[in-house]
Amino acid sequence: MKTFFTGSHTFPAFSCSGCEAQWNGYAKLSIIVPLVFKPQQSPVCIVITDSNGTIEFVNPKFTELTGYTAEEAIGQNPRILKSGNTPEKNHKELWIAITSGKTWEGELHNKSKDGRLFWGHAVISPLRDTTGKITHYLAVKENVTEKKNIMEQLVVAKEQAEDATRAKSDFLATMSHEIRTPMNGIIGITEMLRDSSLTDVQRGYTEMIQRSGDSLLTLVNDILDFSKIESGKMELEQEPLDLALCLEEALDLVAVQAAAKHIARAYAIDAS
Repeated sequence: MKTFFTGSHTFPAFSCSGCEAQWNGYAKLSIIVPLVFKPQQSPVCIVITDSNGTIEFVNPKFTELTGYTAEEAIGQNPRILKSGNTPEKNHKELWIAITSGKTWEGELHNKSKDGRLFWGHAVISPLRDTTGKITHYLAVKENVTEKKNIMEQLVVAKEQAEDATRAKSDFLATMSHEIRTPMNGIIGITEMLRDSSLTDVQRGYTEMIQRSGDSLLTLVNDILDFSKIESGKMELEQEPLDLALCLEEALDLVAVQAAAKHIARAYAIDAS
């Protein structure tokens, strides 16, 4: 049986059960061998343990991330990296998976030698000799701490944005209620006043007051529509528009101010 070497350590030829096809012999270790023989070129942590979980090999990236040198790590169990923040059931599921010949993939919250916490995304597979017996376990770990931090920040930002949207909607609902209540009173009194004995000029003034009140009430409803748009509840309606009447009512709203400033009011509609 062929063997390969990593420094003073000798490993039997093996295959990875996590791959689609079983690897047999030294010639098919095209993925594992570069990681082991050229560890300085690997951007991820490489850890190889025996079948009992005792560390037999680590690459320089492991030392860079964890603070443990190869001499300190070899002979230890990967439990030296446990922070206590990963649920114990996750470790049990991991061990059950790889000892039964399956590949385990997931995230572990680990602790470095100096106590610094970090997140690692790990893929751990059993390694077999030519007889199919599991002899070692290969762990490939990537530091995803920064990615996790960014995701957590995005989640917090999303929650804050949702809170702000809810607060704005609540404010608009409260404001509309506070404005609509007195406006409805003004409009109601104006309607009663219009139906009383008034001169034509007085009736015109009351109608102007009523239109102004209706316009303000419509504006309040339009403001509320913004919150409906954000929540996807806005419904559009098609209604006929009398453009001339719309312009006349708009000009009437500023009639008093225009007269005080001696400004003439007029509009023209193109026949086409």
